[in-house]
This record gives sequence, structure tokens and C-alpha cells, in this order.
Amino acid sequence: MEKKINLFKFVLFLSAICVFVFHGCAPEKEYDYEKLLYLNQKSLNLFFGDTIGVKASPSDATVWTSEDQSVAIVSANGLVEAKGVGETFIVATQGEIKKRLPVKVTIPVVDDSAIRTWHNRAGIELRIDSERIKAVHVVSEDGSLTAQIDVDYLPGTYSAYFGDLSDRRYVFNVICIDRYDNEAVPIELSVIVKSLNVAQRISTAFGNGLLCGWNEIGDEVEFNFTKKEGTPGSLIVPVSAGGYTYAFSTEIDYSKPITFSSLWEPQLGATESIRSEVQPLTLNNTLTHFLSSTASGVISGKEFDMGGDGVGFHDSDTNNQGGTYRGSIGDTQSEGCDVEGGGNIGFTTAGEWVMYTVDVLDEGDYEGDYYISVNGTGAKCHFEIDGDASSSVTELANNSNWSDWRYYFEKQGITPPVFHLTKGIHKIKFAFDSGNFNYNGIRFRWKQP
Repeated sequence: MEKKINLFKFVLFLSAICVFVFHGCAPEKEYDYEKLLYLNQKSLNLFFGDTIGVKASPSDATVWTSEDQSVAIVSANGLVEAKGVGETFIVATQGEIKKRLPVKVTIPVVDDSAIRTWHNRAGIELRIDSERIKAVHVVSEDGSLTAQIDVDYLPGTYSAYFGDLSDRRYVFNVICIDRYDNEAVPIELSVIVKSLNVAQRISTAFGNGLLCGWNEIGDEVEFNFTKKEGTPGSLIVPVSAGGYTYAFSTEIDYSKPITFSSLWEPQLGATESIRSEVQPLTLNNTLTHFLSSTASGVISGKEFDMGGDGVGFHDSDTNNQGGTYRGSIGDTQSEGCDVEGGGNIGFTTAGEWVMYTVDVLDEGDYEGDYYISVNGTGAKCHFEIDGDASSSVTELANNSNWSDWRYYFEKQGITPPVFHLTKGIHKIKFAFDSGNFNYNGIRFRWKQP
């Protein structure tokens, strides 16, 4: 019996030793003390002068500090105040536990900006959504041009304009100013200014209509004229694709001078439009296009000569299968041409043609090209200059589409036909030698000698 008791004591002794050994060797549990402290903000993005309260949880005695008091300070109860532009951390401490809160301080800036240029002028447009901007200072890179825009903390669209500029690149810095007169990081805008004025390419009156084409133009054109009753009148019309304006009015007295100015509508919604100088409108008896060493040489297919079938165009049937082109503005002679809704000439057949009057400003060689889309095999066409039909007929490759427009020779990588044009008035005919293609225009580009 005594041996059994001693054995039992021995087992208890070994068990005690094992418990002590294993307990003593177990690793001490590690805690992520930072995760035991929570803040009600993950980060702060503040403007200069802003204040915001930050709370810690648990709400035991918390010591608040800032790693950079030039950027932000914090009070004993967690009130953060933005003091300067930059980035720092606010630190919450409870005993050995710390939590760092990132803070970024900035000055408000504009939300969107745009810059446009026209005849020796530049316009800057700014959209501001913030109610914290006192003013905006616009200054050129060299400091010679400045503009002060008083915003007075009101969101909206604002603009600044500069005139009498030289032909060169201008860089402007847009600087927002807050209620403490702090300046935000500048926003840079650049533009290339040219002295090219709004130039007339076509100006023709017929019936009750006025058709004009431009080398440079804005979004709208305002015409000022004398009404048939003798009183002043005006008309604002939009600019269509290709730089054309179509005005219709039964009131215009075409025997009296007509002036025009071009309008650029703001891109961001400013109330003030950009306007070019008022210039006299010179009317031609026909649609005269201009070719030169610097002009694009693009002629819209539908802007063929006045005079109707047999003069400005020839159609194989008298019915317009596209629409009553130019009839709505008084040119009843052109209604028979098959001009479709997109402005191209369609429903083409062999023997049809369109004629263009061009005024060549610079004598030289000009490369001709067709702006077309081919939808079938066997399509053919050619140019005739001043009645000379010796130009070779072009057999057009099929691109299987009625409106996949391309300059044919350029797209095919083929050398285009070259025509030597002397200075002065010439007639260019585009002739359809078949159907199966739609026609949108031609291009006569000056060839570098």
C-alpha cells in the first residue's frame, strides 16, 4: 500500500514539472497595440484654415500631437486646424498605443479650364465649383499680360481675354487665391496665337439666301445688313461642317453693304462669347473657291457653281433623289442635284458631273484627289480643267461602303494627278464615269517645287 502511495506521489510530481516546463516555454502572446486604438477618420484632406474634430476610441485619456505644426496643429481634445500647404500626420497616443492619421492641406483650384485663340487674341475660360476661392490671377509666363478675376466665393464660369497679341506661343499661369490671400499651385495653359483673320472663301447671294465659306471661323456668324424697308437687321447662323454658313432671310437688301463677325461660343458655359472684328462681306456672282500655296485646297462636293443643270452640275434625271438642296434658301436652280442628307452627292451614274469655279492665288502645280466612298466594282471618275478632258480616267477600288470616306489617291498610296494652274480664275469639273460610289468633295493641294 505504501508503495502505491509513493508511486502516486511520483506521478503527481512529474505532472507538476511538465506543467511548469510547458507553461514556462510557451511564447508570450503579442498584441498589435495600434489596432486597439481607433480614430473616426482614416485621412484628412483640408483647405488652409479648415478645422475638424477627430475622436479616438476607446475614449480614455488621449494625447494628441502633430508631426509638422507648420502644416497642421491639433488641440488637446483632437481639434485639427490646417495651418499651411503640405502633408503631415496627426498622432493619437494612449500609453504605449499610437495611431497616425495622414493629413493633406491644399489651396482650392479651378475645376476645369479651356483656352481658345482667334485673330491676335486669346480667351481663357474657367469653371469654379468651390465656395472658397476669393479671386483668380491670370498671368503670362513673362509677366507682361495679367488679369484679375474677382470670384468672391461664388461658384460659376469666369473668363479673361487678351488682345493685340503677337504670332507666337503664349503660356499663362492660372492662380487661385483663397480668403487668407494664399496662392494655389499655378495651373498652366498654353496656346499658339496667329494673326490670320476670319477670311472669306465663298460669299454668294441667291434668291433669299446667303451662302458663305470661311478659311477660319468660329461657332456662329452674325450678319448685319439693311432690310428692304430701310431699317437695320441682323442674323446669327451656325457654322456647318466644312466651315460654311447658310443664311435665309426675305428681309435682306443685297444692294446695300453687309458686314459680318464670327462668334466663338464658350466651351465651359461662360456668358460672354468671343467675337472677331466686324468686316465687310464681299459678294460674288458665283461660288468662288480659293487655291493657294498655304490653303488646304478642300472643296465641298455640294458647293458647285450656280446656274443649275448644264452650268453648275448635270444630273441624268430631273428628280432630286437626295433632297431639295439649296432650294430652301432661294437657289431653285440647284434642286435637281442628288445631294443626300449628309451633304454628299449620291445616286450617281455615268455622264453626270459637277463644276467648281476656283481663284488660284499662287501659280504652280496642284495635286488633285477625290473624297469618295466606293460600294461596288467598275466605279470610275476623272477631272477636267478648263474644259480639257485629257485627264485619265481613274478606276476606283471597291471599299464596300457608301460612307467610309477617304481621299482616294492618298488612301491607296497612289501618286495623284498633277495640274499646273496659272494665277486667276479656273473651272474644275469632277466627272462621273459610272455609278457605284458616293462623292463628297475634292482637294487641290499645292505641290512643293
